Amino acid sequence: MKSSRQRSLSLRQNIFWNTAGSAIYLGCQWLITVLVVRLSSSGFTNSGLLTLAMTNTNIFYSIAIFNMRAYQVSDVLDKYKTHTYIQIRCFTSAVSLVMCAVFAAAGFDSDACSCILLYMVFKVTEAIIDIIQGVDQRAARMDISGFSMAARGVGTAAAFAAVTALTDSVHLAILAMTGVSVLVMVCYDIPQAKRFSRLWGAVDVRAMGRLLLECLPMGIASALSSSITAIPRNFLDAACGSEILGIYGALSVPTVIVQVAATYIFNPMLSVYAEYYCSRDKKSFYRLFSQTLLAIAGLSAAALAGAALLQKPLLPLILGQEIRPYIYLFLPILICTILNASVWFLTNLLIVIRDFKTYFAGTVFAAALSWLVGRSAVNAWSMQGVNVTLFAVYAAEILIFAAALAVRLKKQFSTSRKEPCA
Repeated sequence: MKSSRQRSLSLRQNIFWNTAGSAIYLGCQWLITVLVVRLSSSGFTNSGLLTLAMTNTNIFYSIAIFNMRAYQVSDVLDKYKTHTYIQIRCFTSAVSLVMCAVFAAAGFDSDACSCILLYMVFKVTEAIIDIIQGVDQRAARMDISGFSMAARGVGTAAAFAAVTALTDSVHLAILAMTGVSVLVMVCYDIPQAKRFSRLWGAVDVRAMGRLLLECLPMGIASALSSSITAIPRNFLDAACGSEILGIYGALSVPTVIVQVAATYIFNPMLSVYAEYYCSRDKKSFYRLFSQTLLAIAGLSAAALAGAALLQKPLLPLILGQEIRPYIYLFLPILICTILNASVWFLTNLLIVIRDFKTYFAGTVFAAALSWLVGRSAVNAWSMQGVNVTLFAVYAAEILIFAAALAVRLKKQFSTSRKEPCA
């Protein structure tokens, strides 16, 4: 990393800018799921297509990102160069795009297949921006990332709304979103990140191979983690059709704001966690850990209280009166989302302390559990069956990851031998 020519921001400032930008981006992404219902002439059919695309591309997006951002920002010893991370992200993005194309062509009709593939192209642009913004995070300048997310959020929502209103085509609307995302990346993200690090360089195949091999367990685990949600949803689509999946998807999107908002609390802290862990600063590590848990708990409590009070008047107003018979699903979806946010926090800490084995084994178990429980739960309880499946899976993951983290931290902070930290 180059030394920054600009003043670094404090941890609180980074959290603020990251949260502000991310909140705008997430709000706009949620708005898109509302606009597709409001502006489409086909009711929940286009919403079902968009939900199907979002759900199934999440698996391949996980392959694209390889969960490498957490590794990148916690690489406090600069083991790998910035351009190596970017080159690997481009490689994994290309692989994920090909895999998604094969998957979509094999499993869906032409309309759904093209929608999934177009949305994956959009997600690939997001994946490349994500690794570039890791440079901003390492430089403690997440105000840059925040501005980028805000600009992309507003721009993609506006483009989606305009194209949908004019053409009633989800496919063309996704293309417009992709164009906006690429424009912001080229005109803003890349020039800003260049101030802090060299983004391009000669391809070091050996370094790329070492990093890919080192991150392979968490890359596979990341893809499996995304499949945990997709598995019961696909069972729901097969059993009840795209319209029912669209209803479930429309209800679930607002809850994702809570999940991702939690990540905006702890993601800026990952570099700090790595520094405390490597220096064996037990007191500071646990103080930060307690503060993070309190923040996530406060966010969760506020979300649950707000949902309990406002779900009945607001959801029909936003999603239409057709959603009223399904409002009972909202709180269970929100609870599952909060549990998933806790899983994300624990898995990121496992990456920081380089415990890839637990992350991999626990996620494999969780994906298998989702498959085993999902079909029977959906057949028994329809949409509520998805919630039953996810609750069981996320609860199991939390128990596994928390126990492993406790053992590893005790070992690191109570012995003279340091655990690997980079």
